[in-house]
Amino acid sequence: DLQALSGRYHGDEIDVTYSVAVRDGTLLVTLPGRGSVELSPMDRDVFAGQALGIVTFTRTATGAVTGFETDRALVRHVRFDRVTG
Repeated sequence: DLQALSGRYHGDEIDVTYSVAVRDGTLLVTLPGRGSVELSPMDRDVFAGQALGIVTFTRTATGAVTGFETDRALVRHVRFDRVTG
C-alpha cells in the first residue's frame, strides 16, 4: 500500500526534510525548492527516482515504516527518518 509510505522524512546528514505523498496512484517525493519527483516501483519498498536514485523504505518487524535510504552513483546510504505519518 503506497499510502503507508506517505509522510515527512528528515535526513540529518544533509539537514533536509522531504515530503512523500501519493497522487493519482503514483508515489511522489517533494524536494524543497525543486518540486516533486515521481518514484517508480522496482520491488516492495524499493523505488527509483530522478535526483534521488534508488529509494529503499525501511520498516519495523511489525511493518511500520521508519524511514528510507537513498543510493546514487557517488552517494550511498543517505538515511531519512520518518518524522510524521
